[in-house]
Amino acid sequence: MTSNSVRFLIGLLAPIVFVIAFVIFGSALILSIPDSVPAPALSNSLSFNEKARWIRTYASPERCKILVLGSSMALNNIDHEVLAKRFGSVDIINAASWDLSISETERMLEVLVNRCRPRLIIWAVYHGDLSDHSDVKIQWDQFSSYLSGRSLLLNYFAAPDLPYYVRTWWKGDEALRYGRATYFSLDFDAQGGVNFDCDHFRFDPERWMGFLGSNGRIKPLSVDFDAVKLTLIKAARIPAFQQAKIVFFTPPLRGIAEQEFHSDELDRIWESFSHLAASFSAQYIRIRNSGKYPDSLFADYAHLNACGAKKVTEELATRIAAIGGFDLSLSSSK
Repeated sequence: MTSNSVRFLIGLLAPIVFVIAFVIFGSALILSIPDSVPAPALSNSLSFNEKARWIRTYASPERCKILVLGSSMALNNIDHEVLAKRFGSVDIINAASWDLSISETERMLEVLVNRCRPRLIIWAVYHGDLSDHSDVKIQWDQFSSYLSGRSLLLNYFAAPDLPYYVRTWWKGDEALRYGRATYFSLDFDAQGGVNFDCDHFRFDPERWMGFLGSNGRIKPLSVDFDAVKLTLIKAARIPAFQQAKIVFFTPPLRGIAEQEFHSDELDRIWESFSHLAASFSAQYIRIRNSGKYPDSLFADYAHLNACGAKKVTEELATRIAAIGGFDLSLSSSK
């Protein structure tokens, strides 16, 4: 064989050998230290991807008597110990993740229905969830396949976003360094939630006054109520929605935000939402601040810390219990 032939053969085989070695090394890494590798890129949201991995690993019908849904309003603002104590069950799954709109949350419920059969659904909604223009892009088919138990390696090969994996792995130690003291914490508790630290939280001034724009003026309010109606129509067709007790829940804002951020318009929106929820046999609970929730209970203008989450969940549980016709024993199916 001539030297030119040898060089040609090497040039031909080298990329193939590299790819095979990369696959073998990557597979070994994923299988040997899965917690150190970012979850499959099922979306452009780190929170959604990591929550998907948590659901695949921990969620089951036996653990899902209470299902918590929504955006970070549900992820950060619910105290699961309070729910467990009040309703007599630790079988709680928090499937929430950052920035999910109400329509994306409906899709989440649609996928979860075969895996999770709740008796009580607590669905957090706030004004930011009522727009159908989310920056989160989710591959719902991939998400469904991932939860169904498809081979872990196949999930990574189906979502080959190498820059995402490298970037996420590089920043992964931030959550370990700061735990629940930062907004980007994904330090899920046993039920899938994240309650922010009460005493050592690293405040962001921009988020603390997040209802203001860069010009210091109140941000515009964007709500697509027609899209909200369509979402609830879709949700009403889901068996879990039909079989469970449904409670939509809006947490309080910081006092100054509640007073200045489109207060009259939000009152009208939430009143309309309450009537809409009732038309689907669901309940709506809005917890106002009204001076009961001082700034010391907040991480920013809309997210509570763990102390605030405990207090708001106690009020939420009390108000759920006061709703007539609810079987809260969770000891038998509806």
